[in-house]
Amino acid sequence: GLNRIEVYALQTQTFLAPIPVGAGPKGMDFTPDGTLLYVANNGEHTISVVNLATRTELRKISIPFDTNNDDRPASIAIGNNGRALITTEGCCTSGFNGSVMQLVLATDVASRRTGYGTVNGLTSRGRLVPSGDRSRIIVFETGSSGGDTTVYNAARNLFSTPLRIQTFPFYAAVNHTGSRMLVHGHAMDTSLSVTGMTSAAPGAAR
Repeated sequence: GLNRIEVYALQTQTFLAPIPVGAGPKGMDFTPDGTLLYVANNGEHTISVVNLATRTELRKISIPFDTNNDDRPASIAIGNNGRALITTEGCCTSGFNGSVMQLVLATDVASRRTGYGTVNGLTSRGRLVPSGDRSRIIVFETGSSGGDTTVYNAARNLFSTPLRIQTFPFYAAVNHTGSRMLVHGHAMDTSLSVTGMTSAAPGAAR
């Protein structure tokens, strides 16, 4: 609600000066080289680009939106291919519909993505988690009882066939290379084959 990013110094365990961004910042991610921070502003239809060395907002990128749904940026993850994925969520409808967008970092051009297997190209409060090397990004739906989950391959610029885990997933984690992942207690490999289950409570930190 303060429209800013808080900066916490681990060495001194103190808060530094905050970084002003757009309205309602919700999701954020770093570029692979660690120089820029991209912030999804859920209170408007923009992405803030922040210079981490100076801790200042360089610019805002406008994100196209469906006027009927008024979908706004919610989650963002940056791949190692010069592209970011953005999920949006509708603010003014009875459902949780949204979209998956693609942002080309070199040009600041955002467009709607398809091909990730969900009905009509919509997600239900989709969330994104990148692997450490940014080669893969997990896309999962937190607002759907089906819990559709898919994996974006940055090298191929393609999504995998989705897996329906039949639950409302609240969290996901992935290892450095994206070969192992955990979505709401479901341990999976790259092909989204479930290899085991955990008993951790929903919403547990990962």
